[in-house]
Amino acid sequence: APSTDAAPAGSVFAKVEPAKVTVYLKNVVELRLQAAVAASTASTQCLVRGPDGPGQDAQFVELKKDGQAVPQGRLSLLGDCGVRVRNVNWTDDGTWTLSAKYDDVGTATAEARVTVKDFQGGVLPELPSVDEGAPLRLHLTGGSVELQPLKSCAVVTPRGEAVPLAPDAKEGRVQYDAEGGSLADGWCGLKVGEAQARDDGPWVLEAVESANGTVYRGKTSVTVFLPKMTVQPKGPVYVEVGDEATLALQFAQAPAKDPDWKVCSVKSPAGVVVQVAGEGAADQAQDAGVALVGLAEGRCAVRVTLSDAKADTGYWTISAGPDKDSLRAADVRIFVKEPYVPVGGKVKVAVGAVQALLTCGVQTDEVLTCELKDPAGRLAATLAGPCFHKLDRVRVDHRGKWTCTLVLNGYTQAASDYVQVDLDEPARADLAVAWDGGGAVTLKCVVSGCALGARYCRMVAPDGASVMLKEAVSRQGSQGEYAYAGAGFAKCDCSMRIAAPRDRHFGVWRCYVGGKDSRVLGGLIHLNKQNTQDTRPARSHVSHDLEVVPFTVPATGLVRPGTVMTVGCRAQRALSYCYLRTPLGQQLLLSEKTPVYGLYGGDGLAFGDCAVRMAMTANHSGTWRCGVGIVHTDDSLPAMDEEVDVQVTVSESLAVPVEANVTAFAGSTATLACRTVLGEAIQYCRFHMPDGSSIHLADAQSTAEELVFPYQYAGAGGAAAALRGGYCGVNISLVRDMDFGPWTCVVALVGDAYGTEYTADLTLQLRESDAVVSVDAALTGMAVALATVVLGGAAFLVYQRYYRRPRPASAESIPLDDAQSVSSSPGLARTSSRARATRTAATRTMTTRALGATMQTSHLPARTARTRTRSGRRGSQAETAAADFSDSSQDVEYEQSPRTARKSQ
Repeated sequence: APSTDAAPAGSVFAKVEPAKVTVYLKNVVELRLQAAVAASTASTQCLVRGPDGPGQDAQFVELKKDGQAVPQGRLSLLGDCGVRVRNVNWTDDGTWTLSAKYDDVGTATAEARVTVKDFQGGVLPELPSVDEGAPLRLHLTGGSVELQPLKSCAVVTPRGEAVPLAPDAKEGRVQYDAEGGSLADGWCGLKVGEAQARDDGPWVLEAVESANGTVYRGKTSVTVFLPKMTVQPKGPVYVEVGDEATLALQFAQAPAKDPDWKVCSVKSPAGVVVQVAGEGAADQAQDAGVALVGLAEGRCAVRVTLSDAKADTGYWTISAGPDKDSLRAADVRIFVKEPYVPVGGKVKVAVGAVQALLTCGVQTDEVLTCELKDPAGRLAATLAGPCFHKLDRVRVDHRGKWTCTLVLNGYTQAASDYVQVDLDEPARADLAVAWDGGGAVTLKCVVSGCALGARYCRMVAPDGASVMLKEAVSRQGSQGEYAYAGAGFAKCDCSMRIAAPRDRHFGVWRCYVGGKDSRVLGGLIHLNKQNTQDTRPARSHVSHDLEVVPFTVPATGLVRPGTVMTVGCRAQRALSYCYLRTPLGQQLLLSEKTPVYGLYGGDGLAFGDCAVRMAMTANHSGTWRCGVGIVHTDDSLPAMDEEVDVQVTVSESLAVPVEANVTAFAGSTATLACRTVLGEAIQYCRFHMPDGSSIHLADAQSTAEELVFPYQYAGAGGAAAALRGGYCGVNISLVRDMDFGPWTCVVALVGDAYGTEYTADLTLQLRESDAVVSVDAALTGMAVALATVVLGGAAFLVYQRYYRRPRPASAESIPLDDAQSVSSSPGLARTSSRARATRTAATRTMTTRALGATMQTSHLPARTARTRTRSGRRGSQAETAAADFSDSSQDVEYEQSPRTARKSQ
């Protein structure tokens, strides 16, 4: 029907009857336009416009005189100018406009308000639920309006069937419930003798009043509780292609009474339904390979032939019931297995690799048990579940075919599979030096076993200069003296040619081959001058190539607890192994591939680096021991073991001593110093002496020639420059007794808050001299020897006088052997060794020369201090105290036992 965008301007008074109307869903509403025109005047055009829709304006629609239906067929012309709306829905709620055009009169337009409501009535009970086989009763109510005598009563079942409810009808499952009343009483009810599965769902009751034809509708949803069904076996079921599976649908619990089942069907995973019991069941079952085993007493058993692994794998559904409309069902999952096909895995591992994983066969939950054997036929593992095995360490005899026997769910026979283990040759750098006739040299650096190729090539000269090589570029480097001489990065060839080698080119080059697999390979190339033999020196010979040097990162070796630090050593040759030993004796065996104690901290064993990178603790402070095995130039010879000490200081304080224990002679010089851990600049520093006094920067500005104050600040570039570099030291130009003992270095850092200081403890110890012989010890030895001679001589005289005196005749002769208490040997004095002036551990002697007024009075006990004048005469203690210290030629001796010395220090 044609439409216009707007109604024509009205000039005739009109109204719509009814002006307001309420209508219920799915009912009919009628609207008529009444205009103030003569009754004989007919309209030439009738237009209608419904309510505006969401987001759009409704348009006028012309209603044809012949009653032709307009779009959707819900609107039709009523009378001269009216509209009938059938099957009312929610979009009809709103303002409707009718417009009529009259020839020679004008246009009449009016509006009406239509309100749409839901079902006028309701159904009781609300949301009812019943058990299967129990009676079901429903009846319609008018809501707040009492139903008047009814003309008819009907119901729409969950299956969509419209069933008239006639009081006198006697057939059918759904009947009019006359026990509640009659149509004349306004009663519309139904009853179902035995509820079935198909009764589950929405029910709609509809009644029409006799007087005015008002339609009442009510809706409710019925729940029918069915007994739980199950399929035996419960599954999942695993079978092989060609097997026959017997499936049975039955009640999970025995019902109150045995059902009268007549229909049974099976639905495959592909969606094909095969009826095995009921009308036409035999032909369908035979064609689909499904046979009925039994149908009785609430049990339907079928036998299914499984011939297609893909189509028959999935959920199978069995349905049964008294008829096709009252079926109950349950499903079971079936896995149909094709004949097992060996996976035949293959793995490549490197010799020496740890925890290498081998998998054999399928890795699914279908594997019940597994038995794995090595290439020699020895049992390696027995597992419950998928077959896998970890090799603690790969050996050469692991190469070959490993076999496994699998017990799989759904298979009658055990399956066999295998995994082939191949040994991966480790990536290795071939390093060599090749001279040509023109004086040029090629440093060959080719990595074998590099499957993905190189991403970059880098050469580092002996002086530390780095060269990043480019393929096919003949002149490289800052002076254009290098050229790429390899076969391409794809072959991991990083060879380089030097046209005219100079002195700075000779030495050890480092070749780095950056692989596309993120590994960095390469090694060291020793470039010697032409015609120079690069032989392996003997172990006793010291060579720069074999020198192992310690290193730390940071280079100072000073860190705070928790700081990550690199500790290790470096050689100029490749290493076969390396290890580190901490100050507490813990040995760390390092590997580039398997970090255990920390990350490997060097460029690689091929580059001569042995290092560990780990967080430092207080226990790591002290002397580390770094041991390496240096690879011999002749591969047939074993590696040489070398060890070196690495000093590490882990300090909670930001100040640490440069040397914790300093030794010196009395009268000599000594330097005590401390530094900051991170090299921070020092704002000021001072030293606390053993006696508690302090040395400040202002006190230590005297020159060495003044010799009044023997302490001077030490440091390269002067005290100020040293402090800026984080160094604070003091030089003692003349060590005195009072200087021996514990010292404390106190520093304050630039930028710290005032009052924040850090300390470092040092000790100045007395050094023992092996060149000084104790005079007192020599004198003591001489005294002992003299006493021996005197006593021996006296004994000899007594002996002579005693045996030469006159004897009585009756006196018995005393044998010489019985005279044990008297020394009768004339050579006793000669054989007695004289006490030697040896230096013992009991005492130590220090001899120094007095230096003018700087020498202080000895602090040793009075009984141990002696002097010896130029003439050799020993002086008393008083003489020693009165000695003229200005006499620089006087010698002073100090004798002190070790115990006394330790106490004084």
